[in-house]
Amino acid sequence: HAAHAVARQDTTGVVEGVVRGPAGTVIVGAEVMVTPVASVVRAGDAPPARVAAARRTYTDEAGRFRIPGLASGRVTLAVRRIGYRPRTRELEVPHAGPVEFALDAVPQQLGAVVVAAQGRTRY
Repeated sequence: HAAHAVARQDTTGVVEGVVRGPAGTVIVGAEVMVTPVASVVRAGDAPPARVAAARRTYTDEAGRFRIPGLASGRVTLAVRRIGYRPRTRELEVPHAGPVEFALDAVPQQLGAVVVAAQGRTRY
């Protein structure tokens, strides 16, 4: 059962943290995605044991997120929310302590609004 114990240890990593905007305000509903960093396999090397899939969550009312059950290894953590510039960071799982993201606001440019009026017919 040693293989079973190794598999269990391999998926105990947790990434958690908080996402903030300008002036430290929390950002609710930001998408947080963890993607494994692809390992470079050289000729003669054994291929990686397994490739974990991407995991996703959203920040809560306090701007916090938590993604448990991650395989150990290097991952890319990406955060995005409409109205803010997306950010990414690479880190090693397991990761000690919370991760903080500060997103910059990006004003959205809306197209011009054209209003056309016509006279009303009198009855």
